[in-house]
Amino acid sequence: MNDYKNQTEICVPDKLLEFEYTYDKLLSEGDAALDDMPPKSFGYEELRPVLKRLKNYKDAYMLFIRDYTAPFTNNQAKRDLRHCKTKQKISGCFRSWDGVACYAKIHSFLSTTSKRKEDLHTSVKGLFKAKFILPAEQ
Repeated sequence: MNDYKNQTEICVPDKLLEFEYTYDKLLSEGDAALDDMPPKSFGYEELRPVLKRLKNYKDAYMLFIRDYTAPFTNNQAKRDLRHCKTKQKISGCFRSWDGVACYAKIHSFLSTTSKRKEDLHTSVKGLFKAKFILPAEQ
């Protein structure tokens, strides 16, 4: 899977084993602490699902250690939607569904252009000169 990447973008195997050992050790300490707690005690109901999730999704939590190009969080989707929510809060609401659709198309175009590391000004000029076709219109 990682053969296309150079060595600086993946974790050294020995270090990865050390991280995984530490992760597993911390989980077992959490299990021991949970076993020592009475079922209805303070914090028990919060700790139990956290430990279960850490066990079930270990690969997802360790991904940014295994592959340095992987993002540390998955907040990109939230960041992409934040502009819409801010606009809605400032103006109180969108006035029409057409306005929502236009805003979404414009924001999507600008966001995609910047993620592709393309020049925004050139892309917008190309859009108005009909040299750029939106992906949905192909």
